[in-house]
Amino acid sequence: MPRNYDVRKFGPVDDESRRGFPPKVTGQILNEVANLIFRSSIRAFSSVAGVQVVEAWVLRKIGFKKVISAREIATVMAADEGQISRVIKALLDKKLIVRTQDPSYGRRKLIRLTKKGERAYELVEAIQRSREERLLENIDDNEYSQFLGTIEKIRANANELLDDTDYKHLEDIG
Repeated sequence: MPRNYDVRKFGPVDDESRRGFPPKVTGQILNEVANLIFRSSIRAFSSVAGVQVVEAWVLRKIGFKKVISAREIATVMAADEGQISRVIKALLDKKLIVRTQDPSYGRRKLIRLTKKGERAYELVEAIQRSREERLLENIDDNEYSQFLGTIEKIRANANELLDDTDYKHLEDIG
């Protein structure tokens, strides 16, 4: 059963569902929105293009660059190279990509789309454009610009949190 979210409350609309829970915090709100987008992406990419969400993201990187290494994909996606290797294996198994030796550096493999991969990439791009339009319905350019600016500030603060391992200020609590 689909949930009906009230954007003013960032949660289920019915008060019964939210009773007894603490108010949501920024990370939780962002995570819930990301989960909603991700869950609908799973359906769209698998049913229309025949690929999983992360495979679609990797296809987009390959299709855009035309020729790319696994390390470049991992870097641009801020992902673990092992995870990207597994996705690349899945795309190879589906015959959507091929790997070739880099002529300038023998140890590196270069990845490119096959004809079948190009068709999948085009589907993924069409799905992505359609989904983006739907997500941004009723949001004007100014609102979108403010949103991106706010998200960038939150991202910068979140990056600083990664380095914050000194929780001594919490010792007073308790």
